[in-house]
Amino acid sequence: MLPSNKFVLWCLRDKIRTKGCFSTWRIASILAVGVLCVSAFFAAIFIYKNIYTTIANTNAIVILQSSLNVDAVDSEAFEKAVNFVEQKKEKTPWDHNTRYPFEYVTTTITPIR
Repeated sequence: MLPSNKFVLWCLRDKIRTKGCFSTWRIASILAVGVLCVSAFFAAIFIYKNIYTTIANTNAIVILQSSLNVDAVDSEAFEKAVNFVEQKKEKTPWDHNTRYPFEYVTTTITPIR
């Protein structure tokens, strides 16, 4: 004897209801786990960047404090450098008859036959 259509529809309806009831919890749990994973990832990046940059900066400070020396300044070289900077700031006058270096006059000669 074959089951009637009403019985089959009733069984399918019952299965669909149970899936629908738990599907919202399944989606919510997947989203919650995803948010936790993403936040853990960004927290790890934040901690990695801040801790290691702090350690590197502390290391640089310790190295600089241990080797503080006063270097002698060469006053002649300093004066030369100041003079060169001043010469660089001065404008030099250009002659108006100076040829423009990017303008090329081309002439073509065709032989007469």
